[in-house]
Amino acid sequence: MRVLAVTSGRADASPMAPVIKALGEWDIIEVNYEGLHVHECTQELRMQLIFDRPDVVLLLGDRYETLAAALAATVAKVPIAHIHGGEASFGSFDNQIRDAISKLAHIHFVAAEPFKERLIAIGEDPERIHVVGAPGLDNIDLAELGPRKPGKFFVATYHPPTLGESGGIYALIEALDRFPDYNVIWTGVNNDPGNEEIKAALEGHDCRSLGLLDYLVLCRHAAAVVGNSSSGIIEAPTLGVPTVNVGPRQDGRLKGDSVVDCPENAEGIEEGIYLALEYEALRLEDDDLYMGYYHNPYGGPGASQKIADILATAEIEVRKSW
Repeated sequence: MRVLAVTSGRADASPMAPVIKALGEWDIIEVNYEGLHVHECTQELRMQLIFDRPDVVLLLGDRYETLAAALAATVAKVPIAHIHGGEASFGSFDNQIRDAISKLAHIHFVAAEPFKERLIAIGEDPERIHVVGAPGLDNIDLAELGPRKPGKFFVATYHPPTLGESGGIYALIEALDRFPDYNVIWTGVNNDPGNEEIKAALEGHDCRSLGLLDYLVLCRHAAAVVGNSSSGIIEAPTLGVPTVNVGPRQDGRLKGDSVVDCPENAEGIEEGIYLALEYEALRLEDDDLYMGYYHNPYGGPGASQKIADILATAEIEVRKSW
């Protein structure tokens, strides 16, 4: 089987990597359209589909480049396999993009049972939906990171909340400044509208462009992960690090007990950080405060191999009845 795997940057390339590894000896064509406009992505993929003639296009997540790829595959009558559909993030337009990709897709690999139910609610055939977990967690298993040794630093990521108010970055910076005993390592900002304001606000701060392994190592040993990235919700619990989820960007997402939601103001973020640090100290001492040790509702390692095994025998029908 020939598979065209399309990504748009670190957000989907990192969790896609173990899936490609699990596909092993398959004929895999990888393309990355990071930074291209939607019409450029569509045109590029249209030519790729004509030239390579894949049996299936493999997509992950909710980026607008991914939607462009789904549109091109639909017109070319090439089946689409979509990973991480059915999820919700009401504070960004990723939410609508994700659902649009799901409606164009022909086979779904979702991370948890509630996401399957959500796809069924928008008319997807239950027989086409497979609950496999989150493939990005396989990266943690493959990295063999060793035991966690919390340091006096936070890993912070802040992306534009495209359906929320701008300016939250300033509240986050102010809140982190209230913890002078902790260093702050900032990771890169995505390309969504509003990213220039965030980049300008972070000038002079410790901002790093991290590879996957470096990112996982830093998060593994951080006192907490702080910001509004989905990584703090999906990967951080498995890394054993508490998360302070800031603002509305990830509203609606399924979250484990180690994820602390807080409003997008300095006082609320400060309170959330203190609570996350208490989680680290309390562990299981107070059942009312902390119901479980970093339970991850997105599962554990093994999703990538499940996806590969299902694709190996799947007969994907291009026509959809809803």
